[in-house]
Amino acid sequence: MGTALHRACVEQWRADGRRAAVLEVRADNARAQAFYVRRGWVPDAERPPAEGDHRLFLRYVVAGAGE
Repeated sequence: MGTALHRACVEQWRADGRRAAVLEVRADNARAQAFYVRRGWVPDAERPPAEGDHRLFLRYVVAGAGE
């Protein structure tokens, strides 16, 4: 179900011409992080984790958007 929802979001972002998406995940949620990393999300260099912060920001580049 999560994979289908992710796929639908990416398709909509592509249709909307979005070039990237950013999401927030709890730093201690390894399962969620693994789910997103398998789908191409990477740590967002523009939002590095702050000391003691419990959030991690991930970025996804939408292939084919705006081309």
